[in-house]
Amino acid sequence: MNTERAATLTPPRTPLPPVQNTAPTGLTSDVASDRLKKDGPNAMPDTSDHPLRNALAKFWAPVPWLLEASIILEVVLHKYSEAAIIAGLLVFNAALAYFQESHAQETKPKLRLRWQRPIIYQRGLHPWESIQRSAPKRLRQQKS
Repeated sequence: MNTERAATLTPPRTPLPPVQNTAPTGLTSDVASDRLKKDGPNAMPDTSDHPLRNALAKFWAPVPWLLEASIILEVVLHKYSEAAIIAGLLVFNAALAYFQESHAQETKPKLRLRWQRPIIYQRGLHPWESIQRSAPKRLRQQKS
């Protein structure tokens, strides 16, 4: 591959926004409240859906569509036992996927706790005073 072709295939690089430098003592209360208003809280939003929606989503994909179509065809052909077997496989597959995904979702708070660093606040205090805070109490209790 020649270099001209490789240069046209690479996406253009967009510059990153400038880093907001802070003093070693931390942000002042005014700067912190301004950044909170401008950028919002420094937190990950909860993206979990309703459990019923997650369960029904297991039936909305190409493979379940094929199985559902085969169930309809078997019923039209009056082969009810084959339709019941395919329906059982479809429900079993959806249930297995749902429980595996819910088990994986349960590990998110534990992983978040494991990787969370202690936070040191020095805002609005004397330079020799600081408040150290780690994970919230409800997450510390879940740690096993």
